[in-house]
Amino acid sequence: MKETNFSILIQASKTQVWKTLWNDETFQDWAGLIDEGTFKKGDLVEGNEMEFISAVNGYGVTSKVEKLLPEEYVLFRHRADTQGSGDEAREQ
Repeated sequence: MKETNFSILIQASKTQVWKTLWNDETFQDWAGLIDEGTFKKGDLVEGNEMEFISAVNGYGVTSKVEKLLPEEYVLFRHRADTQGSGDEAREQ
């Protein structure tokens, strides 16, 4: 298999990029490009579980925060598929 690498230069501090990735308001903006209305539940703390759920259909994933270096790196381990209720999803 051929390995492919991509990179992009982002003109922002690591702090600003991290905040954009993980603050609730901005998370929904970029995650919506993958699955409209996606939101997260849970705290980004090593050892915690987080849910990433689609507000459109309630499906998502539950993942464990396996490793966390704030503003540097986060590793999630997929734990289970998640089915939230549509009403719960729309409230977010």
